[in-house]
Amino acid sequence: MITFTEYGMMAIFDLAMLCYSGEIIKGESNKVSDALLRSPWYRFDVKFQHLMVIVLANNQKPLIITGGKFFGLGWDLFVTSLKLSFSCFTLLNKLGNK
Repeated sequence: MITFTEYGMMAIFDLAMLCYSGEIIKGESNKVSDALLRSPWYRFDVKFQHLMVIVLANNQKPLIITGGKFFGLGWDLFVTSLKLSFSCFTLLNKLGNK
């Protein structure tokens, strides 16, 4: 049987992995425009240069994985979730002890 502590640790680990993946994708999407700009784009044909402009225009905002289009998955969500869950746990624990 699984205890409450084990379940809590697994939930935290699961959320951490999702937020870590979101941070990695956001960071790597920022590197795409840098790599394109550092490439010898002037040596390629005009069609590639037009495609490069489209990719650079789309890459102005970083790619962010969202949870139901409500929040972006990243370390800020992880920290906020931990703070909120610990506050709720403390409140419920204090109310239960009275």
